[in-house]
Amino acid sequence: PPYVTEAELPQLQPEVRDYEPALALTGEPGATGPDGTRLHRLLLDEALRFLRPGGWLLLEVGQGQAGAVAHHARATGYEQAAVQDDLGGIGRVVLARRPLC
Repeated sequence: PPYVTEAELPQLQPEVRDYEPALALTGEPGATGPDGTRLHRLLLDEALRFLRPGGWLLLEVGQGQAGAVAHHARATGYEQAAVQDDLGGIGRVVLARRPLC
């Protein structure tokens, strides 16, 4: 989901800011919330009822957001919540697993 806040958009690298649609980065105005994780939290909240037992939800996150998103996954009831780093060593993907039971 989009994870860039509207305040961060002008500060993005030109190769991202100038070539990616703003809607893909920030969503509708206010959609990402003040920290960029609002849509992640909504997806985590809703996905539990659609995932099969043991099913995984993978979410791409922005720099500095992985810890908060993984914490929300655990607090929401996911059995596992892990962070996968990108090639630069930045937490980029949160993997959350629905409990088996």
